[in-house]
Amino acid sequence: MNTRAIGIDLGTTNTVVASINAGGHTEIMRTGEGESLIPSVVLFSDERTIVGREAELRGRKHADRLAACAKQSMGQTSYDHLIGGELLPPEIIQACILQQANREFLGQDDRQCRVVIAVPAHFNETQRHATAMAAEIAGLHLLDLVNEPIAAALAFAEDAPLFSIAENHGGPRAVLVFDLGGHTFEATLLSIRPGEVTMVATDHDSLLGGHQWDLRLVDLLAESFIRRHGIDLRDNPQHLDQLMQRAIQVKYALGAHSHASVHLSCDRLSQTISISRTQFEDATDDLVERTGSLCDRLLQQAGVGWPRVSQVLLVGGATRMPMIRRMLAERLGRPVDDRVCPEEAVARGAAIYATQAMNGQRKPPPLQVTSISTHSLGIEGVDQRTGERTNKILIRKGTPLPAKVTREFPCKANSHRTIVFNVLEGEAAEPSACAKIGVVVLRDLPADIADEWPVDVTYEYSQSGRLSVEAKVRYTDCSVHLETVRPAGVSKAHIAQWKKAVTALAGFPAFRNVRVWEQAVEAPGPLAVAGLAKSSALEHSRVQAFLRRVIPWAKI
Repeated sequence: MNTRAIGIDLGTTNTVVASINAGGHTEIMRTGEGESLIPSVVLFSDERTIVGREAELRGRKHADRLAACAKQSMGQTSYDHLIGGELLPPEIIQACILQQANREFLGQDDRQCRVVIAVPAHFNETQRHATAMAAEIAGLHLLDLVNEPIAAALAFAEDAPLFSIAENHGGPRAVLVFDLGGHTFEATLLSIRPGEVTMVATDHDSLLGGHQWDLRLVDLLAESFIRRHGIDLRDNPQHLDQLMQRAIQVKYALGAHSHASVHLSCDRLSQTISISRTQFEDATDDLVERTGSLCDRLLQQAGVGWPRVSQVLLVGGATRMPMIRRMLAERLGRPVDDRVCPEEAVARGAAIYATQAMNGQRKPPPLQVTSISTHSLGIEGVDQRTGERTNKILIRKGTPLPAKVTREFPCKANSHRTIVFNVLEGEAAEPSACAKIGVVVLRDLPADIADEWPVDVTYEYSQSGRLSVEAKVRYTDCSVHLETVRPAGVSKAHIAQWKKAVTALAGFPAFRNVRVWEQAVEAPGPLAVAGLAKSSALEHSRVQAFLRRVIPWAKI
């Protein structure tokens, strides 16, 4: 059976899927209705799980069952809003979207599919793990994760000379990927030379996206209606929904025309409102400047001025706004690169990356891709000078991936002959200001253990930003391995339960039943214990209770 390489852009607003055709070029896959994307929206009705356009439409009347923008909650223990009175893990919502994509796109032929999912460059370890978990729950064969700016560069290079020797003149080119989606903004600087693309630096604003421009248009329309009728349509949820829909229509229209008009109604009152592009740009000038300032700061930190930037690649539907392109062209000194549809670039590039990953199983990939760690990874230890707890960093932010670091730590065992340490993610020196992404326990140490035995700790960070931890007490057989997961995440033992509901796109009662079962057994957290089988959920809970007693005396 032939194997097919698939790239997925699991976006906050929309999900796009791409593959490589018989001619070796990328193509965007389409649903049976001819749609090139699936809105990343899930409606959990009692009868079935509904994903995409139908969920958007029906969800307006069933907001308590609607989940949208779940990507923003990835890495958290639960989605930001209650669904039918339940707190669902965000990866379950993402798995429903991936399952729908599987049905709409990947189930169209008999070829076996291997998938690469693109994730934001700023995603941390727990967010990446949650994304991989969503793919597993959806029943997809995940090859790897790829950073979205890397994927975008691969898409632009498909029909453009980004990686050619002639264009590079023998030296690297600085390329800025400007990704303005519906709800987030991310800028990434890449260094590109023939056969090689390297991530240099990245920065993001998780509270800035095309939605903020929509809200400004909502205000313009509402204020015009207030001046005429004295009624604020934003005070009524139904009228606010009407305002939002009209604002989106106006935004698209102003991308091509200097003026746009919409008709608003409220009971027996109505009004046709005209908005000019100038009005829109004046009302959102500060938002545009926020994106430009973030890019300025990113380049300054990387030691690269705008004159050294060879090209800006546009990613995300919000980059279609003329004000964005004008701001970038002014800084760059020439027009930006718009040869690839900004909504399709990430999916196309992920498909290219998937093809190379598959080829890499048999031969070296034709392009060397190097990402960087976007967060520091450390271990909670003790400052020898002050005696205070501190974050001892092993892999620093900005380290090229893959990376492997081994360090020796003098550790004191407690009276239970146990050593415990926390795996941290973050730049702060104070452990409480960092994210705890794992706990490693070395127990049943020899009774004659010395006062301070050396423990060799190895952090291995993969190309796709996945962390594994090895810890070994020297002079003993005591060692442990940890694949990090998010706190209170969906455990391996629970995947089968969630998978049944997700793959069947079952009704909400099936999801509620899994949550009831999950709460009853209390999913173990990110814990690894020497000599303990990973599948033993009961033993994990016992160890958790044991740790609550011994951790206050555990030293590292």
